Parts: sequence; C-alpha cells; structure tokens
Amino acid sequence: MSYRVQLIISEDVESQQFGTNVINKVINPALSINAPLIPTALSFSVTAVVSEIEDTEKIKIVEIEVLNKNEKQIFSTGEVSVSLPPQVNDINFNINARNVLVEEAGEHYAVVKFNGTEIGRQIFDIKVNKPVEKN
Repeated sequence: MSYRVQLIISEDVESQQFGTNVINKVINPALSINAPLIPTALSFSVTAVVSEIEDTEKIKIVEIEVLNKNEKQIFSTGEVSVSLPPQVNDINFNINARNVLVEEAGEHYAVVKFNGTEIGRQIFDIKVNKPVEKN
C-alpha cells in the first residue's frame, strides 16, 4: 500500500477544537534542533500528515518513533491502537516528545509506522550550539 507522507519536526504543536474538527498549529518547524550540550534532554514535536489512504479500516496500529544516526530508538509512542474514520483525505498525528535523552549530535530520523510497517521517514539534525566568543 502506498501513502503520501510528510513528517514535520517542530518546537511544539498546539491542537484546538473547532466545532467537530481539530485545528493543529505547528510552532517553529525546523530541520535542525540546537542543543546547549550533548548529552542532553531535548523537547520537540513531530507531526505526521498522511494522505492517499485507500482503506482506513485496515489501519489498526500507529507508531511514531525517533531514531539516532545508528538507527537506535531514542523515543517512541509505542504501538497505539486507532480507529480511523472510513473516508478521509488526510490524517494528522501529532506527538510532543518531552525531555528525550539525546546522547549524540548529528542526523536523526522521525519515522511513522502503520501496523508495524514504516510508511514515512524524515531526516533532521541535532546540533551543539557553538560557544559565544568573548572579547
């Protein structure tokens, strides 16, 4: 099954109820996150937007995880049981990962899975802030 997937890394995501719909506000999206030092505990959000879902009834489990450059998992929602509406164009999944232990700088990956199968991946960097030079 083929999906169109976009993963967005950001500082935060706010969800607001608007009638029967939910409006998501992605705050400060980025492809790199700065850390004061490594190792550190970082907080960030991941938004997964998925479209071209042919049969939502077949999707029973959703998982979003974050991996380091060696594919070691540093955060996971775990496998979350879902019951999706029968006819939708797009589905959004948002997670706020708080105080995630990051042991090394460099490339990291946000991954979304349906029923245990990876359907999308986004690379992002975690960088160490350069010290400010004093004169």
